[in-house]
Amino acid sequence: MKLLVSVLGGSFYGIAVYLASTIGGVLMMTGSIAFLIGAPFVVGMLTVLIAPRQYKTKTTYALFMPAIPITLLSMFVLFFQLELIVCVCMALPFLVPFGSLGGFLMSRYFTSRDGASKPQQMMGVALIPFLIFAVEAQVPKSTDTYTVRTERVINADAATVWATMINVPVISEAEHPYIFWHDLGVPHPVEADLVGEGVGAVRLARYDNGLQLQEPVTVWEPNHRFVFDVVVDENAPAPFHQVGGELIDVLQVGFEIEPLADGQVRLHLTTDYQLTTSLNFYGRLWFDYFLDQLQTYILDVIEARAEAAYTVATDK
Repeated sequence: MKLLVSVLGGSFYGIAVYLASTIGGVLMMTGSIAFLIGAPFVVGMLTVLIAPRQYKTKTTYALFMPAIPITLLSMFVLFFQLELIVCVCMALPFLVPFGSLGGFLMSRYFTSRDGASKPQQMMGVALIPFLIFAVEAQVPKSTDTYTVRTERVINADAATVWATMINVPVISEAEHPYIFWHDLGVPHPVEADLVGEGVGAVRLARYDNGLQLQEPVTVWEPNHRFVFDVVVDENAPAPFHQVGGELIDVLQVGFEIEPLADGQVRLHLTTDYQLTTSLNFYGRLWFDYFLDQLQTYILDVIEARAEAAYTVATDK
């Protein structure tokens, strides 16, 4: 029974810290030192601290048992907000190791004191993430801008590629290439309608989960370069409604067509985005990978459509 209490105690504590972290928005859980490091560290410590005496000094218990309350915490989050599965996956590489570290250090503490336990220790360690939250709130976060570049050689001329990329009719199910992120709930692009032409026009992009983006055109160089800003609908489903907010902001997206000597073109797709968190280096790893996968997806669709259209035109 005491063993169950130690596991559930760590779980309930982790849930409390999670609920506190969401005050800054659901994406805060992927950019907060308090949640990613402080919370699992204390969960691991509490899992050992509350454990029966015979388990307090067991290294195996200390290293692996904290993974159970962390798993229960993850299940709690996903039970109520399954759409946060991407955020949970981003958090786990921090949650599990730091949970083990907290458990291991608490176990070493008891080993050095022959298993002696002081109840007031629990209150002390439980405050750690909340103190970190308080410090994080006062310390200005750095804002860093990153760029993700993806390119593709396409067997079509510049005019055909241009026509294909500025306006995207509905993408059929057969056209959807596979990318890992879609298994985690990231939506498929459905279509992009260009309203107007030239600088000041707006492209309206729609995704299959209801997400809609407004993309005001800022650079318009026919058959060469096409750049637009990204404005996320504030009513977009979580966690995508926070893109463009305080933590992450997609600044602009740009296409550039580079003619090649053999009649082909190289299409460059670039996204500039901005992170403002306590762990920008970690967020960058995930968002760079995510954007590269998304851009590869988009280029797959453009390549297939442009080459098909160019083949039909040249065969006439």
